[in-house]
Amino acid sequence: MGTAQSFSGVADDGTGNAGAVRVEPGVRHGDLGAFLHSQARSLADLASLPHLSVAGAVLTGTHGSGDPNGSRATAVRSIELMAAGGDIVTIDRGDPDFDGAVVSLGELGLVVGLTLDTMPTFDIAQTVFLPVVDPAADPVADLTALGAKPAPGPVHPVPGLDPAACTTQLGVVGPLASAAASFPVRACPERGDGCGRRGSARGVARL
Repeated sequence: MGTAQSFSGVADDGTGNAGAVRVEPGVRHGDLGAFLHSQARSLADLASLPHLSVAGAVLTGTHGSGDPNGSRATAVRSIELMAAGGDIVTIDRGDPDFDGAVVSLGELGLVVGLTLDTMPTFDIAQTVFLPVVDPAADPVADLTALGAKPAPGPVHPVPGLDPAACTTQLGVVGPLASAAASFPVRACPERGDGCGRRGSARGVARL
């Protein structure tokens, strides 16, 4: 799926969607995060690879981070589909077919729009832990309990590569829009393995 940038403002659109944002399917996570941050809003989390499309993550039920957060699909309030005959069909949260339509792998038609929940923007800090551990060993354990320690300096997910292409690490607090991803939106990594954990920092919601 290609990526492009097009969003609505973040507001009540007259249908009760207060604080929601409407996006076209090709919007990338990194671009959406930056736009929402400019409006003092945010999604609950963002994909660690910012160049991935929002619709791709929604339709495949992927790209959520943090123990209490769901995948990107859980943020969807409504999905707009173009059916085989060319009609635009809108399916809202609470409709009987909503759950299946959101995570449909594109089988129901072309996605032409998504309306997503947002919240007041907040800050996080990114810390990379080494050595890489298998989370399946104990998926709820703290990384330090599995023998990992905070990296002494910035590291790239691919061992040996220059971490200059990565986003800020070492527990430096920053907005979700820039700190949630492993790479800036201008970078498009194709491979890698890493073990990181991002934690919410004390912040003031701007309304």
